[in-house]
Amino acid sequence: MRAPDGTEFDIHGPTAAPCVVLIHGLGLNRAMWAATIAALGRHRVLSYDLLGHGRTPSPDRPRCRI
Repeated sequence: MRAPDGTEFDIHGPTAAPCVVLIHGLGLNRAMWAATIAALGRHRVLSYDLLGHGRTPSPDRPRCRI
């Protein structure tokens, strides 16, 4: 699935179950969570690709100013 901002994500599990959010490390993507998602079968699991990782594109402009 794709969010309005372009972030690619997956949601697995029963709709009414407690939700777990899985965030990958830098240089990886949400595919790394496949075995973990299978083990969390009784939970609703959200995993997504960070900006510029996996299928989520890099931002076309800076997201914040320092």
